[in-house]
Amino acid sequence: MNKQRSFLTALIASVIITIILFPLCMVFIYSFELPRNMIVYTNAMEDARLKKIVPVKFSVENISMDQYHTVLIQQTWYLRLYLNSAIYSVVIISAQMLFGSLVAFSISCFDIKFKNSLYIVYAVLMLMPFQVLIVPNFFILRWINLINTPLALMLPGIFGPFTVFIMRQYMITLPRSLVEATAIDGGDYLAAYRYVIMPMCKPSIVASITLLFSDTWNMIEQPLVLVQNRMLYPLSLALVDSTFSLGGSQYAAIILFALPPLLLYIYFHEDLILGIQICDLK
Repeated sequence: MNKQRSFLTALIASVIITIILFPLCMVFIYSFELPRNMIVYTNAMEDARLKKIVPVKFSVENISMDQYHTVLIQQTWYLRLYLNSAIYSVVIISAQMLFGSLVAFSISCFDIKFKNSLYIVYAVLMLMPFQVLIVPNFFILRWINLINTPLALMLPGIFGPFTVFIMRQYMITLPRSLVEATAIDGGDYLAAYRYVIMPMCKPSIVASITLLFSDTWNMIEQPLVLVQNRMLYPLSLALVDSTFSLGGSQYAAIILFALPPLLLYIYFHEDLILGIQICDLK
């Protein structure tokens, strides 16, 4: 019975993984086709709305790196917006990790008045949909004259509640005596935070960074509302904006865009899973 259940579970998991990975594998294969061939194929797919049958291509006619050459060399805006996405992600993640970890350290390791109420506020803010927060964000940013600037995209993310939620869940599992021992040895609370607590929080740090990167790297609604200058767009928005033309090289552009989060997950997947599991247990 257990073997049958295990086989069924493995079969279902294999089917789900295949369904998820199949489109990405096809995009990877298509990225090595000539751009002009992909334009023809894409136009044929659009004509499928007229009840025409278009066979799925499982291979390329001519293996070529022309799509990557077009994206990286000829389409100068692509690297510019790629850099925008990288800058937004690095700034938001670095600042939110700093401020969020300090808040989590404060409300998990010290007896602060209303700390549980404060944590509930952070949890509620994290659960709120983006559409609820974008309107007050827009009015505040317009009031301080930051609309249509890079800070309009970075400031709301810097003070996001996600890191506080994840790291507080992990820090409450650590014994408070660690902080007290640091004070006995002559260190202050910042020393305990820097040299004792944070090194022990590696799983939650990795989980926070990985999930935050996935969110900031793929943001679309924020720049759509908060900036009008297309050169300030992150690449995630440009790839779905029809005004940015890739001339049949969109498959290579998608693969290059998907590489950073994929590599980040492959490198940190063990700590990511451990951090999520520990936070879920609490």
